[in-house]
Amino acid sequence: MRSPPLILACAWVITAPLLPARNAPANPSATPAPTQPSITEQLAGARQLLNDAEAAAHTFRQEPFSEELKSADIPPERALEYQENLAASIRNFQGAIDALGASITNREALKETRAQPEPNPPKNDEDVSRFHAEIDDLGRDLVALETQAGLDQSALEHQRGLLDQSERALRQLTADLDAATPETRPRAALLLKLEEGRKQEVSSALLATSSRIGADELERERLELRRLRLENVLAGTGLDSVLSKARSEAGLADVASESTKIRARVGKARSVSGHLVDQLEELRAKGSGHAPEGIFETAAQASLVAQKITRGYELWLAGLRQEEKVWRAAAAVAAAPESPEALKRARDAAIEAATTMMPWQDFFHRGIQDSTRAVENLKGDPATRQNPWTVRLLELHQARLEQLLLMEDGNARFLNVTRRMQSEASTRLARVDLPARISRAVNSTWESTLKVWNSELFTTEQVISGPDGARVTRQRGTTLGALLVAVALVGLLLAVARYFARLASTRFRKRLAMDNTRASFFERIIFLALAATIILSGLNWLHIPLTTFAFLGGALAIAAGFGLQNLLNNFVSGIILAIERRVNIGDIIEIDTVRGTVLSLGARYSTIQQSDGVEILLPNSFLLERRLSNWTLSDPLHQFDITLDMAAHPEPERILQILETVVEKQNGLAESPRSRVFLANLSDKSLSFRISYWVNIRTQNPDTLGSEIRLRTAQLLREAGLLG
Repeated sequence: MRSPPLILACAWVITAPLLPARNAPANPSATPAPTQPSITEQLAGARQLLNDAEAAAHTFRQEPFSEELKSADIPPERALEYQENLAASIRNFQGAIDALGASITNREALKETRAQPEPNPPKNDEDVSRFHAEIDDLGRDLVALETQAGLDQSALEHQRGLLDQSERALRQLTADLDAATPETRPRAALLLKLEEGRKQEVSSALLATSSRIGADELERERLELRRLRLENVLAGTGLDSVLSKARSEAGLADVASESTKIRARVGKARSVSGHLVDQLEELRAKGSGHAPEGIFETAAQASLVAQKITRGYELWLAGLRQEEKVWRAAAAVAAAPESPEALKRARDAAIEAATTMMPWQDFFHRGIQDSTRAVENLKGDPATRQNPWTVRLLELHQARLEQLLLMEDGNARFLNVTRRMQSEASTRLARVDLPARISRAVNSTWESTLKVWNSELFTTEQVISGPDGARVTRQRGTTLGALLVAVALVGLLLAVARYFARLASTRFRKRLAMDNTRASFFERIIFLALAATIILSGLNWLHIPLTTFAFLGGALAIAAGFGLQNLLNNFVSGIILAIERRVNIGDIIEIDTVRGTVLSLGARYSTIQQSDGVEILLPNSFLLERRLSNWTLSDPLHQFDITLDMAAHPEPERILQILETVVEKQNGLAESPRSRVFLANLSDKSLSFRISYWVNIRTQNPDTLGSEIRLRTAQLLREAGLLG
């Protein structure tokens, strides 16, 4: 039996207005927005869905199709799964009906709240306490609704994913049914029916969750409106402060009273838990022959619940300690209302407490759900009253449920207090004298900066000789400020020295017709001389004599002999290259497997650019120690040869004329020496010709010219019929 189309249609009609709105069409006039059904219409649709689901379940009970599944080679257990899907759908539709009924009730309550007049302002402390108590209750309920909303949203996303999966499976199964043969059609129809049952369960769960979200949203709006009105009335009277003396004293008194009660309950819970453990050990000692079936499992569960109750009261005490800390911070603010330090401590205490206790709400909520299910299961079991251990387990679950409800209520109430305390403390901090705070902060920062600036890093001794020959030793201190100024000035002067050295090198190159290599060498020499002068002047300005570095002489000598050996080798090699001028900037050199153009000759390494654009850094010592070919040292003209092997021909002179024509018409070849063509070898079967051409490799690429000569030669030989 396939699910009636009315079920899916009604499910969409009811669920659509509760789901998040999608983007509107680009042309609203072309596609009018559908009218959303009212809550009453949604409720009627949900009841119809419930009736249809109950009818489907009744039909299945009358005519189960286990045998059909077995004959179609489908596990018979799928029939039980289909029955469970129908039962779950009925429960979900009933939950949706209850949530929609709650939505109608909440909507009417919201209308009544909006129509109510503003509350009368409080006249005394008792009225203020009553207002705050109601605000705390509303805040607690709102926190619970927010927690539930988060859980429902997570469930909603999960259910949407399941619904998408089921719809994809249904589309595939429908296609399989349409394409099925008469033999396979019964099996395809059964698989489609089972998947429709699964989809109905997911759709009903989605409907129930969406309906509950809608009902909770109406309730949240009503609670927010009521709390806002109460807070506005309190704000108008000036009695809304959480950081007042009366509120903090009352909060501390409540915490003290509550702590005494909970400590007593902790002792009682520990006693009960210990007693249950003793009884469980006694049962185990007697053995299974003296105990009814399942008694050990029940006793163990009772002992575990008792331990949870004990830990719950201990957690309650931890929460009360957090509350006491917050109320003491509030009392400090009440004693010194204009103290920024007290306000900061109150704000930080409220933030810390909220951060610690906010996750507890989810823990309480899940614990309440588990305890509620356990109590319902035990009450629904007829054998519960016949076993004293089961009765004891039920009592413990009820005590645990009551404990969690009280803890959730108190925690939500206190979280609302921390929010108001954090907001109020932050507002008061903003009203503190801002100019005075800024002035104090600026003065403190300036004093700290001057203290650090004038702090001495080290001292040096200076010996001064007087006119009478007397020698006086004077100590001079070097401060951090003087060191920073010296470093900044030295850096600036080094930049100026580099600019001056580059300018002097340019002048030498122009006036003395100096090549780039020698100009670069003089630029480095000038910069090093100026840099040494600047650094020595900086040391003298800092009153640091050079004798201070005398102890470094031995270490520097060892470093120069070992660690700086390669550095000094390359530096000296660079000076030699600059003086000998055997390698210049712009030369084309070849060393080992590296061939390219010299871009620069540095103090330690030289930069070579290969024909593929890759730049290689070669140490200067390589240019002196390795075998190096300088293609442009004295003359950039070089000879290149092309060999042409051909089959024997009776007229080799004709081929030579063609080759000479190619060479004469080729652009880019040197005019002197002239390029020539030779008959290099002659035999009965072949002729070998050689073209020798000269190229200025600074301006032309010999590989490109060689390729052009070969192409032109092949073209002319082909036109003359000498090349196939």
